[in-house]
Amino acid sequence: MTVYSKDRESVFLLITKWLDGYRKSDGGWAKITREDINNLYIIIMGLVEHKCQADPDGDRPIDVHLIDRTLYWPNRFCDVPYDDDDDDESPNSEVLQALLDNVKRANSQLSDFLKTW
Repeated sequence: MTVYSKDRESVFLLITKWLDGYRKSDGGWAKITREDINNLYIIIMGLVEHKCQADPDGDRPIDVHLIDRTLYWPNRFCDVPYDDDDDDESPNSEVLQALLDNVKRANSQLSDFLKTW
């Protein structure tokens, strides 16, 4: 299990340090570095760590995925809920709809990409 911060005060210090050096836009996106993304992830997970106890496997009930929009497309996929339905004979319609929506979105993105290729 990864420990992101020893105590609450260290989380506050990380936040203050992360906010130092405000970056302005020059008409496009403000400059962001890989270190900025990594440090923001550490801050967020430090907050989660001090809010929610981990389960026996070390997992916490909140997870994040940060995207550097200067390098990568935005995440256009929706979250897929757990299938907690005990009825194995028919698929959970919420799960099925979320999975189908994600396939549709992926197909649309691939189609758009191939048109420009």
